[in-house]
Amino acid sequence: EVDETILYPLIADTFEKMNDDFYPELAKLFGVRTDVNINTKELIRLFELHKKTDFYKSREKQITEFVPIAREIILETLKKPFLKKIDFDGFLQMFKANRTLPTFLNYLKINVENNTFYTEIEQKIGDFSSKGFTSSPMGSIMTEISPENIQNLKFILQNDALNAKNKLDAISIYKKIKGLRISHVTEPIFSPWLYYLNPTVFPVINNSITDFLKFIECKDEYTDIIEKFHELKSILGVEDFGYIDSFAHYFRLNSEKIPDVTEMSDSIITPHPLNQILYGPPGTGKTYHTINKALAIVDNEEERVYKDTDRTELKTRFDALSESGQIGFVTFHQSMSYEDFVEGIKPEINKESKTEQTEPENNDEKNLTKSVGFDIRPGIFKKMAKRAKENPQTPYVLIIDEIN
Repeated sequence: EVDETILYPLIADTFEKMNDDFYPELAKLFGVRTDVNINTKELIRLFELHKKTDFYKSREKQITEFVPIAREIILETLKKPFLKKIDFDGFLQMFKANRTLPTFLNYLKINVENNTFYTEIEQKIGDFSSKGFTSSPMGSIMTEISPENIQNLKFILQNDALNAKNKLDAISIYKKIKGLRISHVTEPIFSPWLYYLNPTVFPVINNSITDFLKFIECKDEYTDIIEKFHELKSILGVEDFGYIDSFAHYFRLNSEKIPDVTEMSDSIITPHPLNQILYGPPGTGKTYHTINKALAIVDNEEERVYKDTDRTELKTRFDALSESGQIGFVTFHQSMSYEDFVEGIKPEINKESKTEQTEPENNDEKNLTKSVGFDIRPGIFKKMAKRAKENPQTPYVLIIDEIN
């Protein structure tokens, strides 16, 4: 089975300079796409970094815990011969991100008629802290839905959505729901219901993915979003659209840290903050821990990766990187000046030159003279900044000791 998240950038990096006819044939042999460009590779890399975040772990818990429960609740509700407006209000209030447990249980009692099922869900939901994807108001928004459209919506969810297989089915079902023209029932409201029923076919569409849509150059139209998100599933190597939604929300929360797509090929994406300060009383290991932190930044890994690595091995590698200039170390002692750290004018004694001595006239001896000039010299910080600018895909670390 092909791991596309590894194979896409591997093939592109290895064979992009080879014969134009050979590369597509090789990609076809491995069963992967041939339209892998630098932005696609960066998107994969950024997603891999996102997977290391606490935000991703929280969403993964939500996908594995809450989504199956939401699906059970919808299916149990749809078993009722005739639905009412309050049943759909129940979906809104039970599945919203800021719901409370009493509200959830109150609407659950309204939506399901099977007491055994209610008790089972009550026990399950009490053990989970994760909640739903929907953002909705406290009151009802289903006031303008007709009994006929209630049954139409029920049929679409119970039959069409549950049996959808691909993006064409998804687009067709979206069009059916939009065609009902139910006031206030927009994509942010009904797309989570579709997702809960069939998480590998229906993406969650809401207003919080706007930044992400711009990044992937996708129109803010549900047909385009479905097309693009199905493509992203293949590129990122995921099945459940909850992970795409997690990635999109990560963009919204971290948009100021993420470079423009047109600039990504010249920059390196890192999960580490640009600046870190280690503080504490003397002797608590601040300088000691800089070795692991520096190596984690250089390797684009989490610091815990080096927890069990031999200290001597880490120190040897740290020293080698310091020698090569990828890691710098400076102490802000009292004699450290701006000129030493950033840039300054330093005196320079020029090479010796010979001038003729005028006295005495009969003396053939030449005088040796020296002249003093001034030269602009970069400090350690500017030197490292220059190296980083010249090698944008290589992380550089500057450690400042005694910064206070």
